[in-house]
Amino acid sequence: MVQPCLSRRVCSIHADSEQPLVKHLQQGLGIESRSHKLEQHMGRLNDWTAYCNPATPPFGGSTPAVMGTGPFMFAHLDRANNYWDANSFVGYWRGWPADWSAYAYASPKGYIDHLTVTWAYSWAATKAAFLNGDVDLFAVPRNYSSEAQNQNGIHCIYPLPNMSVDGLFFNYNIDWPTPLGTVFNYDFLGENGIPRDFFGNVT
Repeated sequence: MVQPCLSRRVCSIHADSEQPLVKHLQQGLGIESRSHKLEQHMGRLNDWTAYCNPATPPFGGSTPAVMGTGPFMFAHLDRANNYWDANSFVGYWRGWPADWSAYAYASPKGYIDHLTVTWAYSWAATKAAFLNGDVDLFAVPRNYSSEAQNQNGIHCIYPLPNMSVDGLFFNYNIDWPTPLGTVFNYDFLGENGIPRDFFGNVT
């Protein structure tokens, strides 16, 4: 099934044969115009490197810059005590609290008004705080996973369902100098290079 495009440049494609699994419903496949992207977002390698790895990260400077449109609003960062916190954002676009009238069966039992995230504790302190009810959520290092299981009052779900779809994308017609090695002519396969149409006959 191909959904009607909202513009001439982007559309979403889903297979009619796909089963309604969560991992497929939460992800579509976008097709965008290469010429449009180059026209609107032209850049060079140095620009991309500077954008992805700036000299001073926005959140790491003396005056951190935080931006977002989610249901929580950043409150403050305490570097001395190793934590940051956020409050519920009453101006959230969907409303706060959200209107669940159409989905009464999914209505939550309550809402989080204040959120604190810290990295100050050792594993032993974090585990004790969680088991005592002082911490609601924490990450368990893999080497301590056995200590988090079979605890009174703790329901462990393992393994978790896969909520992602991965993909590999290849250039089907390589015809320019490449740092990957020698580019051979069509239908020629060598141990120190790749043919131009190496992935072109994949069905």
